[in-house]
Amino acid sequence: TLRVHSTTANSVFVGPGAGNFTLSGINNAGLGDTALDALTTGYDNVAIGGAALTAVTTGFKNVAIGSIALSGIVEGTNNIGIGWGAGNNITSGNNNAVIGYDIDAQSATADYQLSIQNIIFGLSNSAAGTTVSTGFIGIGQPAPTYQLHITGNTTNKNLLLVEEDGGVNILEIIEDTGVNKIGFF
Repeated sequence: TLRVHSTTANSVFVGPGAGNFTLSGINNAGLGDTALDALTTGYDNVAIGGAALTAVTTGFKNVAIGSIALSGIVEGTNNIGIGWGAGNNITSGNNNAVIGYDIDAQSATADYQLSIQNIIFGLSNSAAGTTVSTGFIGIGQPAPTYQLHITGNTTNKNLLLVEEDGGVNILEIIEDTGVNKIGFF
């Protein structure tokens, strides 16, 4: 049975089981079967997709786009999940962004995490507005400890390539039989 209702100021829910009739929060939008169905006091949440943000009770300013995106959060703020199942392991983390199909955050409870398709990761990136973050970005490294931390794998030893428009190599960093090599062209 399709349900369309508004429980409080500026909140709207569309879908079977979407929204919570006991909600006291404002500015929430849920579209999809059971989207935001446990929410009681949260505000400014957006859930698009079946079971998106389905467990959140007191969350604020979360955005979930995709079925079961951020579906495990009970309490959390400023989280973003884009893609089917994106960030559905997060239970209480804040300020996390997870993008991709069935991608989980590295921790269910940590704050300021980034995961894009399990190849680009971020930690401690807490800046807002135009302030430059002081956190870390990892490529192939889920726990970066440098501003840019690149980790190769056993099948692809090419760590970094900078090239001109047109395919002319400028800088190359590779690992070859246990030896790191840097080439300038």
